[in-house]
Amino acid sequence: MTTKDVRSTWETDAGLPDDFDFWITSSKFGYRNEYMSGEVALLIWEGESPDADVTSIIWPCGSGWEVVEQGRKVQHPKRVRFVATSIIGKLINRVVKELGVDMAARG
Repeated sequence: MTTKDVRSTWETDAGLPDDFDFWITSSKFGYRNEYMSGEVALLIWEGESPDADVTSIIWPCGSGWEVVEQGRKVQHPKRVRFVATSIIGKLINRVVKELGVDMAARG
């Protein structure tokens, strides 16, 4: 076995579709029983993709966040912002800082 073969045995795969177009038709915060038994608040994107058999994408908010205002917001008893290293924190940084999308103008 070569060093390259040994290294490749330590690589991982997300097991999820990668690099596909997705058009968001609705976005809200909510819960899904299939994710952590419905105990973790999620940002849920509903939409469609011409490339993959995907109709929704979920982004976990992290522990302690609760959905309020019929899914328009989430709140946390100790935080006002998402943690930068969380999945949703990384999503926000990618969209706002790296892609330069003005999300404040969108509400």
